Amino acid sequence: MATRDPLKALRVPGRVCINPTDNPPGSSVPFPFGGIELGLVRDVVLRRRERRFSNTAEEFGGEPAEELYLGETWDLLFALRGFDNDAIQTLFPNTTAHALSGQRGIVHPGSNRREGSAWSTASAVRLLFAPDEPLSHPGVYFRSAIPLVAEELELPLSRNPDAGGELLIAVAFRALRDQTQPDHIAVRVRLLEDMVI
Repeated sequence: MATRDPLKALRVPGRVCINPTDNPPGSSVPFPFGGIELGLVRDVVLRRRERRFSNTAEEFGGEPAEELYLGETWDLLFALRGFDNDAIQTLFPNTTAHALSGQRGIVHPGSNRREGSAWSTASAVRLLFAPDEPLSHPGVYFRSAIPLVAEELELPLSRNPDAGGELLIAVAFRALRDQTQPDHIAVRVRLLEDMVI
């Protein structure tokens, strides 16, 4: 058994990018490794939910006797700080870039994707969370991820910090099995030097 080591307790700040093309450890390309950084983020959380079927023993009053593993769902959640052009285009179904400012804005309804017209896999991306300390902190790689914005989203539009504070967009990316690869890997959580993109 390993000895308790308080130095192994982790705080894992990092950055998020989509569609990286180079493997981080051997890459001569710096972050975002040939992909696109999704702006400034905070409160990054990796969430795993396991599904189970509970087999109960009726002879013991219905107490659990066995658990059957039914798979997992993995999400990477974070708060996007501000209106980053690449992030807005990735996250929202309908956006346009204004010719004058070059800034991307949200439109609804729009012509890019209409309600009920396309599955979300059409907008799937590869997603990488790269920690600031890659030699000791784990990274996260979703080989195929659906971008999701919070179903109910409130954006504070005020200079008054008591009226809601910083403008944050609550975001999640849900991992899917990559059907284009024989191993169908959906999620990797490991040091970047051990990561294969």
